[in-house]
Amino acid sequence: MAWRIDLWGTAFLLFIGVALPILAFRTKARLRGGVLPIPRALFYWQTILFQIVIYGFALVAAGTNTIALTLVPQTPRAMWAIALLVVALLALRIFWPLRSAESKGRLCDLLPQGRAELVPYLLLCAVAAIAEEIAYRGVAYRLLFRVTHSIAISVAVIAVVFSLGHALQGWRSVAVIFLFAVGFHAVVIYGQSLLPAILVHFAYDAIAGLVVPRWCAKERLL
Repeated sequence: MAWRIDLWGTAFLLFIGVALPILAFRTKARLRGGVLPIPRALFYWQTILFQIVIYGFALVAAGTNTIALTLVPQTPRAMWAIALLVVALLALRIFWPLRSAESKGRLCDLLPQGRAELVPYLLLCAVAAIAEEIAYRGVAYRLLFRVTHSIAISVAVIAVVFSLGHALQGWRSVAVIFLFAVGFHAVVIYGQSLLPAILVHFAYDAIAGLVVPRWCAKERLL
């Protein structure tokens, strides 16, 4: 079947695939490996607002292109999402000692330090999990599939732009994020639901925000 996407769908794909990676690279270049130029809590609130914009844009594109966003999982298939979470957390712990001091410092600077920053960070984790899974694994993937008619190509392209959108975390993180983006796509496609991926996404970011700062403090990187 030859599907078409409208102007909103095209604009959303350009936003996700071009504008966001460019913005990520410009932010990375501006920081130049340094610390955040604003307080972390303010950075979290700004990012929350930006994620809400992405979410709203995704919903408009989904609505004008009649894309159904399924949130009711098939329970047996959804259980594979737990395996993805376990693998992601193991990778976080195993590869932490292999990170360079610069990479560790960059990540430490992005994560919460103290209870005052933890609340907006956890809210950001929730908002980002919902917005990014719906935007990338839901709307952008479905729109691109209508253009390419290929699951493999659509998954690969969306996984690449998703990982490039996290360039602020460093190139090694970008490579790892690409692999897990593919994993999230597999969870969504196999489970036929976005909810398991949203929950795993939130859980991973929240746990990382709790444990990584402790590793940073132990190595005196804070």
